[in-house]
Amino acid sequence: NHPSGNSTPSQSDIEITEGALNTIAILSEGAMRDALSILERCVQDGLKNINEDNIKDLVGIPKITYIQEIVDGILEYNVEKVLNALDAVINEGKDVTNLTWELIKYVRDLLIYKTTNKIELYSEDEINKLKELTEKSNKERLLNLVYELSELQNSIKTSSQKLIIFQAGIIKLCNKQSGNSN
Repeated sequence: NHPSGNSTPSQSDIEITEGALNTIAILSEGAMRDALSILERCVQDGLKNINEDNIKDLVGIPKITYIQEIVDGILEYNVEKVLNALDAVINEGKDVTNLTWELIKYVRDLLIYKTTNKIELYSEDEINKLKELTEKSNKERLLNLVYELSELQNSIKTSSQKLIIFQAGIIKLCNKQSGNSN
């Protein structure tokens, strides 16, 4: 409500999902001004029903299905699967720096889930996908992926050819044959 007691029309016209609120909370890292800035951008874009994908599109984060597909391909050493998912993300104009960060966080969440069987901020379907992916790997491989993706992120930051470095790094992860693939 306004100080005068009247409410603005936009306050009652906008609906936002719990997933969207969780995404905003994660992105803003507890900073209220950042969270409000994201919400204001949604309102400026004319969104009335705000969901998680709206927020991710707004800030340039790929959809979780792409993240799942890329990680699945890496765990299976399936270069074609990974490159197809990467092409889809890149065709949507997503930034490879954001994509790399999302991959790191997702693999970290896989590692946490593999270790504790608990995870927050995921829907039931997403938790089922986490479970499926953790069964394709072991803790050591997931931990190594977090470190390797972090190194890739550092390489991307200093490169003038971010996309090429990113694609080469991801292909390298798919081709790395080790005895710890399960």
